[in-house]
Parts: sequence; C-alpha cells; structure tokens
Amino acid sequence: MSSAIANLREQHAARFRTEGTPARKIGIELEFPLVRSDAERFGEAISADQMKRILRDISDNTGWEATDEGFALKPMRKGDPAHISAEAGICTVEVGLPPANSLGIANHLIAELTRPMIDSAKENRAFALGYGVQPLTPPSIVLISPLNRYQMMLKTRGRFYSVVQDDSDIAYAINAAVHFHVSAKDQEDAVRVANILNGFSPEFLLLSANSRVTRGIDSGRADTRAMFYEDYLRERYGRGVPDRFSGFGDYFDRLCSLPVELLRRNGYYVTTIDRMTLGQFLSTGSAHATMVGEGGSVALIHPIEEDVITVEGTVRWEARPKGGTGSVELRTCSMQRSRSDIMALAAIVKGLASNIDKAEMTVLGRDIDRTRLAKRQIANEGFGIDGARIRPVGEMLDIAREGLVSIHEEVSFLKPAYERLYSSATPSEESLQVLNDRGMRAFIESLRFEI
Repeated sequence: MSSAIANLREQHAARFRTEGTPARKIGIELEFPLVRSDAERFGEAISADQMKRILRDISDNTGWEATDEGFALKPMRKGDPAHISAEAGICTVEVGLPPANSLGIANHLIAELTRPMIDSAKENRAFALGYGVQPLTPPSIVLISPLNRYQMMLKTRGRFYSVVQDDSDIAYAINAAVHFHVSAKDQEDAVRVANILNGFSPEFLLLSANSRVTRGIDSGRADTRAMFYEDYLRERYGRGVPDRFSGFGDYFDRLCSLPVELLRRNGYYVTTIDRMTLGQFLSTGSAHATMVGEGGSVALIHPIEEDVITVEGTVRWEARPKGGTGSVELRTCSMQRSRSDIMALAAIVKGLASNIDKAEMTVLGRDIDRTRLAKRQIANEGFGIDGARIRPVGEMLDIAREGLVSIHEEVSFLKPAYERLYSSATPSEESLQVLNDRGMRAFIESLRFEI
C-alpha cells in the first residue's frame, strides 16, 4: 500500500472514533414525493417552480437560510446539520434531522421539521406523500434537479448504468426513501454495524416495502424502488448486499476498487476524464477532470481526503459506513406513511447496533448469497404465501428489543413493526387494497404523510 493511501485511510478511520463510550445517536433523512392537489392534475409530480415556491415559503416562515439557488434551506444556527432541500428529483423534498441522543428526541424532531414543509406545500396546492416513488408521474430527465451535483450525475449517465432504455435508468428522479444513520464508536465498530444492517436488509425491506404502484399502474412488485437498484446499477459501483467486511482495512480496500466519477472542488462537483479507480487516483496522485465555472476546461487535480468521502457517498450498498458523519447509514427503506412507522424502523436500527454481539452472531450464520436472493424475492413478492419470512423478522425485532432495553430506550416504538409482522402484510399490500376498492384518487389520498 502506498504511503498516500495509508495516510488517507488513517484520516478516514479517525472520523469514526468517539471519546469514551457515548450512547449511539440516531439520525434520519426523510424524502417525500410532493404531488399536486389541484383537481386538473391531482396526484402528479410538482414542478421545479412549485418546489422553489414551497422552499421559499418555508424560509419566510422559519427564517432558515436559502442556499443552492433556492433549492436548499439550512438553519441560521451555526453548525446545525439539519436541512430541507430538493432531492435529485425536483419533485422530492428531503428533510434531514440532526443526530438525536434518544428515539424520543428523534420522534419530536420529525414533527418539528416536517410540519413547516407540509404547511407550505398545502399553501402551494401540493401535499407530501409517505411513499417510495411518484405514483403517477414517470421518471424523466426534466425532473432532475438543475443543481450541479445532479446535472453531473446525468452527464455521466452512460457510465453509471448498465441499462439505458427510455427513462427507466433515471428512476432516482422519482425515488423517495427514508435513510437512518446510527453513530459508530470507532472504525471497526462501524464495519460491524454495517455488516449487521446489510445482513438484516431483507427484513428491513419486508417491513418497509412501499412503492408498488408507479406510473399509474400496479407494477406487481412490492417495492419498485428496490428493484431499480437491483436491475440498473452496475455491481462495480457497489450496490445491494455486499460481501461481509472482514474489518475496516477490507472496507477501505473496496472503496479504493470503485471507479472515480464525481469529485468536489471549490464547492462544485467535477467529472473525471481518466478512467481509474479511487485507489489508482490516490496512488498516481493526479487525474484530469472537467471543471465547473471555468468554461468546462480540463484541469489536473490531485487527491484530497474529501475525495474518499465523495466516492463513499456514491456507494449504493444497503448499509455503508459514512465518514462524513462518523456513522453507518441504512438505505434500504422506502419512505413510510406515518411518523410512527418511521420511528419503528429507527428503533430497530438503534436496537440492533446496541445489541451488536447477538445481532452479529445471527447474521454471520446466514449465507450471503441467500440473503441477496431473499432481498430480491421480497422486493418482488413481499411476505409471500408460505409464511417462511415471518420467523427472521421476529428474530430481528426481538434482538432489537433487547438492545433497546439494555440502553433504557422506549421499546414501545417497535409496536408498529410487531403489528406488521403479525398481519404479514407490507405497506404496499395495504395500500393496494385501497386502490382496488376505491380507485386511484382515494389511493393517493391514503398516501398523505401523517405526522
């Protein structure tokens, strides 16, 4: 290993280390599809202009500062990591919560930070869905955010995706997820937690599958959002359930094996021209990139520590260590219809990480290829008809419950997850019943997010 790579690996490892043995914090990122409420185009995705108006009204009502050409808001308090912003798809708004010491605080923050967005959307003839995709509007290039990062992703489209047909390969334009971040104690702990959350990703998907209806039709799949990542993203970009990491060194080596596509310089994303992996870039010490704000000129750039964080941010594993926040992020779950459903998933994440030895012993006993197969089958079928998927979910919930008890957290947050287990029905199956019984408008109305 070159000294340059060794130095950057140590710098990245240090980002996960915390002093003493603090309680694990939980952070949540909420992505809401916003749809129109007017009678003529009810349930269709909002426009970029509507999104800007909604965010401007939130800023006026809260005093939050507008950034990124009006497509993002942040609190005036210095160092507060909370944010409200347009996502990759201009019809999706993301509400990012600051890390919370307890589930009770996280629960309160969801209500506090989403209410201004919901009120502003209503004033602008729109409303937020607790759903994993846009239910009517198909993915389209016109829905991609005009911000630099997402336009750069679009320009590298042919290099990111193995299948390019119509607009299916940019389904991220209508994607909406809920991501959970749990703090790590050090770099090795981060890898252990990532292994656990990746190993339980089929069970998380089973409890959260919530995007069956898309493009105005029943896709027949429990979670079309999950199937996009299964079908379109190339394996070499890091997606799905990875092989277990043997330690932080193994994790960092895998980051170094990934291709460098986008990097940040002077606050903008730039595209690399040289086809190389992160490891090759760090070893050679330079790469050619197309710059922004300089007429698209080509410049020679050199590695900095932020490059590791940027490449780490392109990984689409179900769970990944995240040096920028010193946490582990779970990306499996589609957006949920209610705050209680979101908090149930957050409680599972924190509970598993707090019962790490037992959780680790459980997932290490599973074959990784069978885990991948189970996740794909669940994305297609949900609970299925043979009841075989009930026991692993119950096992996960019981491990999480023990973990919460051990740190004196409220186990009542798990109640919606246990209820879903007993009913053996995914959120997709429940909402499909509304569609079949009462029609599309009632179905969309039923997806309104409930604080």
